[in-house]
Amino acid sequence: MKTLWMILLLPLISAQAATLEDCFKDSQDYGDALNNAPAKQCRSLVETHPDRIEAKSPSGRHKLTGYSNMIYIDIYQEAKDAKPLTSTLLAGEQTGLNNIQKIWIYEKRKVFQVLQGVSAKALLTFTLADLSNTAPLRHIVSPVFNGATQIRLLDDVEEIAIMSSTHRTIRFINSDADSVRYQHGKFRPKLLRQIKGERSLLREPKDVAISELLKEIYVLDDNRLLVFDLHTPADAIPKKVVTAVSRETVSLEIKDRDVFGVARDGSRQKLH
Repeated sequence: MKTLWMILLLPLISAQAATLEDCFKDSQDYGDALNNAPAKQCRSLVETHPDRIEAKSPSGRHKLTGYSNMIYIDIYQEAKDAKPLTSTLLAGEQTGLNNIQKIWIYEKRKVFQVLQGVSAKALLTFTLADLSNTAPLRHIVSPVFNGATQIRLLDDVEEIAIMSSTHRTIRFINSDADSVRYQHGKFRPKLLRQIKGERSLLREPKDVAISELLKEIYVLDDNRLLVFDLHTPADAIPKKVVTAVSRETVSLEIKDRDVFGVARDGSRQKLH
């Protein structure tokens, strides 16, 4: 029955999907059915739009391209492959997507996150599996995301770090279901800690990592590594500043007691 319904529906979708406005409306109405239409104008319009949002996983196996309320997900068997193994459209009213601003992929956690909205910012978390017309695992709405320039779902701790180059702050909130309050149909985060102020030396935070073993917070900031105590007050001075950080470093990685800077090409530099 579903197959017959899709056969009857696709000509209508194909006929309508001529402009981005049509694509936005159709994606809300028909969800991932839009991905199967004979004429794939929508994908072409999104992928060539100057304001599209793109994200690629460190392994190169996942590539996401989004705009407005649609995200195209390409999964490659190998990073070097020219064509994806699977392509999926994440769309439809159930996804809650609206005015996509940024996308981050976390292969280790098998999820990706979407920052969206203009005045009312929200962070949506989706699984990297079973993507079509899927509701988010978590939909957090909060002013804490205003001014966010980078967001990081931290490894090994149930926390999200929200970085702002504009405000020169880093805020940490809970990401687990037990600690995030659910009110009026949305998750409301609890602020755990923050780093801010001139004493923190923050300028342009790019990544954050936490070691519960060493009780330390590591911040990749403007080609420096700032090291803070885990239970530091908001206006604390970093206990250590490492300046010999490669300009190619884009993220941090912790292994045992060592902290590494990771470049775009996957090369690593021991920082601490």
